[in-house]
Amino acid sequence: MFRRVEDRRRIRIPGRMRLFTALSGEFELLIDGEWVGIEVGVPVFGQRGKKHTFRNKGTTMGRLHIVAVPGGMDDFLEELSPLTQGLPDLPKLMEIGQRYGITLHPPPGAHA
Repeated sequence: MFRRVEDRRRIRIPGRMRLFTALSGEFELLIDGEWVGIEVGVPVFGQRGKKHTFRNKGTTMGRLHIVAVPGGMDDFLEELSPLTQGLPDLPKLMEIGQRYGITLHPPPGAHA
């Protein structure tokens, strides 16, 4: 479940493709620098090796189903889970991402 946020960090995962399907709520996926709406029940692909992110543009919580191919993201997310309370420890997030070949990028106009 994801609450509304104005902007999110971009993520680049070399060699992995992600499939996003909104189960409820109003989500958008950033593709080639443009926000594209994700209709409930309609899968949208995050391109392999390109920076991408998603956001909940609605006013309520929403559910988003994300599949990463090939697998292995579960280990990354499991390691991140203790860091999800309160303000994120960005250096720690970046360190964990690096171990999994994942690069986190700040939103446009923000400092890393």
